[in-house]
Amino acid sequence: VADLYLEGSDQHRGWFQSSLLTHVSVVGARAPYKKLLTHGFVVDAYGAKMSKSVGNVLMPKQLFGEGPPPATCEPAEKKSKQQGKAKKKAAEAETSQAPSESGVSGGAFDAVWFRKNTPMSADSLRLWVAMSDFRSDVAIGPTILDKCLEVHRKLRNYLRFLLGNLSDFDPARDALPPHELRAIDRHMLHAVHEYTLRAQADYETVSLSRVVANAVTFSSETLSGRYVTACKDRLYCAPPTSPSRRSAQTALNAALDALLLSIAPVVPFLAEEVHGHRFATTTRSPFEQRWIVPPAEWNDPELAADWDLVMEVRKEVAKLVHEALQKKELRKAGDARVELRLDPSGRLWAALQAFKPDLNEALQACAMRLVQLPEDEAGRVPEPVAVDAKHHIAASRSIITGPGGAYNLEICLFSANSDPEYIACPRCWRQVKTAAIVTGSSNKPDDWMQSGCPGERSAGFCPFVPTPK
Repeated sequence: VADLYLEGSDQHRGWFQSSLLTHVSVVGARAPYKKLLTHGFVVDAYGAKMSKSVGNVLMPKQLFGEGPPPATCEPAEKKSKQQGKAKKKAAEAETSQAPSESGVSGGAFDAVWFRKNTPMSADSLRLWVAMSDFRSDVAIGPTILDKCLEVHRKLRNYLRFLLGNLSDFDPARDALPPHELRAIDRHMLHAVHEYTLRAQADYETVSLSRVVANAVTFSSETLSGRYVTACKDRLYCAPPTSPSRRSAQTALNAALDALLLSIAPVVPFLAEEVHGHRFATTTRSPFEQRWIVPPAEWNDPELAADWDLVMEVRKEVAKLVHEALQKKELRKAGDARVELRLDPSGRLWAALQAFKPDLNEALQACAMRLVQLPEDEAGRVPEPVAVDAKHHIAASRSIITGPGGAYNLEICLFSANSDPEYIACPRCWRQVKTAAIVTGSSNKPDDWMQSGCPGERSAGFCPFVPTPK
């Protein structure tokens, strides 16, 4: 019995049926296959079938630079457009849909496009197959292939970043157990846990387009847009073997493992190349590794909900910082000191406390502090506390929606540029206090949690002896 039968949709009454009838008559009431998958046919960018008479046939070897580009001409493109529009109208009439304004999926190929983009890699063409909805006819055109090339470039860059930051990391020697990781790193493991389960489920249902879409979203948003932004100082500035750097590397290594396994069937050459550059591997190829269920201890929905609240706060802080930058009240976003005022009895306060050691990095601030601001008996939001600080530049009120309801939040923004107590560190170029700073600790008596180089009090790192302004 075959695991999978794969053929075009024209075989429903052809090979699929004849194979089924023959097998049942000889063996018995059992299909000759475990799964059956049918796909559509390749059409050009206008939805017309590829035909030599039309002149819109494209061979894979032409994209690989092994043959002359297709001799497209105006009559062939015009005929292809007409066929595509006729096919589209017929399909809309069958489904009683209103005609769409767009009948084109990328236009026709020309010599300029081929000179610029060929030869393509086999991985890029495989991405085109995986990103297409193969259950219906699959279109191919310059715009479609440009998108595939862009996705391949993005995945390659994300993987290259991970390799660069894991160039001295041996999981067997340097990985930390989850309970020793910082909260933001434990949240990253939770994200890897969710991503791995989604990828496994998508492969089971042969949803290849979702596999690629989830890989790009995980890389660009979860990994690059949120996590790396908050931990890059630890990766770049902390001592190589420090616990904070090893904590981040442990999370990044788990992310690389999951990402590489999930995209390897789609882009095998890229996966082999990345695997060959890893610092420490136990297999010769990524295809010798098998999918495993991620550890249950990685799954932490409560921590993920807290992180989502922190990201909502980050959005509000980013708006205020952006306005200050436009008004030239801040030189750069990292010069901002952020004061968050909120009710200490709510879920938002607990979430911010859970990620407090990483809040400066998450909010992209040089210092932050939490101030208790309880609501009155009637639940009315109190007026903003009068700000008379010397270096205050902006304030705002907002409502953060999340688990457990809505939470009132007041944000006060202060500038470290004009404060003589702060100076730019010549190593990390962050605004740090001229007094001794211990990274991740509160600087009493004002409760400001300062940012400095993640040097963990090592010689040559922050705190440093500054020169006066």
